[in-house]
Amino acid sequence: MWADPTLSGPAFARAAASAGAPANVWRAAALPGYLDRLAAVRFSAEWLGPWRAGKLPSPRLPDPVAQLAATGLPVLLLHGRQDMVFPAALAGQAAALLPGARAVVLEEAGHMAHVDSPTEWLAAVRDFLS
Repeated sequence: MWADPTLSGPAFARAAASAGAPANVWRAAALPGYLDRLAAVRFSAEWLGPWRAGKLPSPRLPDPVAQLAATGLPVLLLHGRQDMVFPAALAGQAAALLPGARAVVLEEAGHMAHVDSPTEWLAAVRDFLS
């Protein structure tokens, strides 16, 4: 298991977040800082009971592209090329289907692109908002 099943509540959530950190942060040099930030997070683990009971609702929307398009808002899909959780190619595919959407893929970033490439991440957000 990705976290010690004997743990409960916030301790379990913290252990799970820490265990997943190496898969979420691409640049090894950024990992210690990310782990330091995780140490400062106050985890609640409110999701843990429903998850263990098999009753946690799925985070997957039936048609997320259609739901985003229906908002009529501009969309920035900011993604790390090295993301092992959510393939970067999906960002480009979604952007092609969304009017006014822009996909930006940061080459040297993983799932936590803002941690791996903070300067590039902020530049992409600034550019999108201007």
